[in-house]
Amino acid sequence: MNKKTLKIVLAVAALLVCGVACWLMFGNKGGQARKDPTTTAATEAPLTEAPGTEAPLTEAPGTEAPVPAGTTEAAPATEPGAEDGHITITVQDKDQKVLVEKNVGFKAGQTLADLLPENFANVTIDNGMLMTIESLTTPADWSSYIALFINGEYAMEGIMTLPFADGDKIDFVDTVYIPMETTAEAEEFDGHITITVQDQNNNVLAEKTVGFKAGQSLADLLPENFANVTIDNGMLMTIENLTTPADFHTYIAFYINGEYAMEGVMTQPFADGDKIDFIDTVYIAP
Repeated sequence: MNKKTLKIVLAVAALLVCGVACWLMFGNKGGQARKDPTTTAATEAPLTEAPGTEAPLTEAPGTEAPVPAGTTEAAPATEPGAEDGHITITVQDKDQKVLVEKNVGFKAGQTLADLLPENFANVTIDNGMLMTIESLTTPADWSSYIALFINGEYAMEGIMTLPFADGDKIDFVDTVYIPMETTAEAEEFDGHITITVQDQNNNVLAEKTVGFKAGQSLADLLPENFANVTIDNGMLMTIENLTTPADFHTYIAFYINGEYAMEGVMTQPFADGDKIDFIDTVYIAP
C-alpha cells in the first residue's frame, strides 16, 4: 500500500468516528431510549382525577391514617375532674392518736392549703400557718402548735409550699412547744423554778418551768413567760385568764413551795427548784 492509499483509508476512518460520535450526542438524547407513541399510549394510565383533587387514602384494616407533615396530633381528652394522685392525711392528738384519716385526691399544682379546707372541718390558715384543723387548735400563747410531718419526717416547709407526690403520707400532730436552747444559753441561767396558774378549785390552767438569773424577781419573769400579766404597785392583778375584780372580792394568792408567801412578786426571794403557785382566791374578810 502506497502513501496515497494509506491517507485515504485514514480519512475514511476519521469520518466514521465522527459520525458515530454525532449519533450518540444528538440522535439518542443523552442515552435515553426513544418512546414509541403506540407503546406509550398503551402502558401509561390516563389521569382519572379532577384537577386540584387528591385520590383518597386507603388504609389497611386496623391501621391509622398518617398525620400530615407540619400538623400536631390532638391529645386525647381527659375526663373532667381527673386526679393526678392520692395522698393520705391524718390528724393526730398529742399522744399521736389518729383522730381523722382520709385518702385525698389531688391535681397537679394543688397545695396542702388547697386540699385541707376541701376535705377537713374547722380549717383555719393564718399567713400560711395551719392554726386549726378538726379538733386541734393553736392557743394564743403558742404553748402547743400543729406540727406537719411527711412520710414520718418533720416537714421543713409549710402547707403553702411543701411538695408532695402520689402515695405520700401527711400527718398533722398536736405538739407541745419546747423552746430550743443552746448549751450556752442554758448555762446563762442560775436556776429554774416551776410556776403554775390555778383557778379557785386548784385546777392547773398553766404550768411552766422558768429559768432565772441572779437578781431577777418574779415581776421580771412573769411577763416573759405568761400571757395577760398586769402588775400594779407590786401586786399581781391579772395573769393568763385570772383577773382581780375592782371590788377585790377575789384576788390572786401567791404560794411558794405550798406556803402562803409573805411578800409580793417584786420582793419575794426564791431559789433553784422552788415551786410558785398563783391561785384565784375568794377574799374572806377577817
